[in-house]
Amino acid sequence: SEGFLMFVNAGGGKIQGLNCSEDGFFKGGDIMRTEEKIIEGGSSPSIYQCARFGNFCYVFDNLEPGEYFIDLHFAEIVNTNGPRGMR
Repeated sequence: SEGFLMFVNAGGGKIQGLNCSEDGFFKGGDIMRTEEKIIEGGSSPSIYQCARFGNFCYVFDNLEPGEYFIDLHFAEIVNTNGPRGMR
């Protein structure tokens, strides 16, 4: 669908001031959070302070057939005291 846009905060809830859905499209897995400051997180670094991990998948029902662009963002919130790319 043209103009369709959705942000999902994997492992977290809604973020005030950002049009972002809470983590509600998953099946399985666990969540983790960190209180570490995300230095290179742009204008909304708190979105990178949570994660879903383990055996999980995301299922988005009720989308119209068509092509969708998916933009994934990641942050390392486990090995924070080592060099970049440690994982």
